[in-house]
Amino acid sequence: MKHRKVLAWAIFAALIANCTISVLSYQREGKVAIELQDELGNRLPKMVNADAEVQSTAGTGATASVDGNDAVGQVNITTGTSPSAGSLVHIKFTKPYAVQPFVIIAPLDQSPPPKWYTTVDTNGFDILVGTAPEADTNYPFSYFVVARPWLMYLTG
Repeated sequence: MKHRKVLAWAIFAALIANCTISVLSYQREGKVAIELQDELGNRLPKMVNADAEVQSTAGTGATASVDGNDAVGQVNITTGTSPSAGSLVHIKFTKPYAVQPFVIIAPLDQSPPPKWYTTVDTNGFDILVGTAPEADTNYPFSYFVVARPWLMYLTG
């Protein structure tokens, strides 16, 4: 499991380095690209854990935790007794994004709950299920948050 984390961080660092160079050098028709408020390079070094808020649909006694921050991490959800369909957990960013980011989520090391999906807004994201998951089961997910490309907001 440790090698996955190291590989994920290495890929993420390469992406950040590439984004930073693009932010500094991009020009379009003589206009300098706008400064990116949500540059992940500013979020990553802080390493402040995002907040996991377990939802009542996860069942009685359910728990959730985050090992990560506003840019990358792992969420562990352990359902309680009698879970139902709906949001299992809400991951709250320590600082809201200016524009809704892209969030890439993948289950880790075991089958995810049935019919799972996510919703995203500027304040965080939810992991939801369309049918009730199994009771007293751990569901780990990894996540990667990417600020929306600033170039799409330049008008020509």
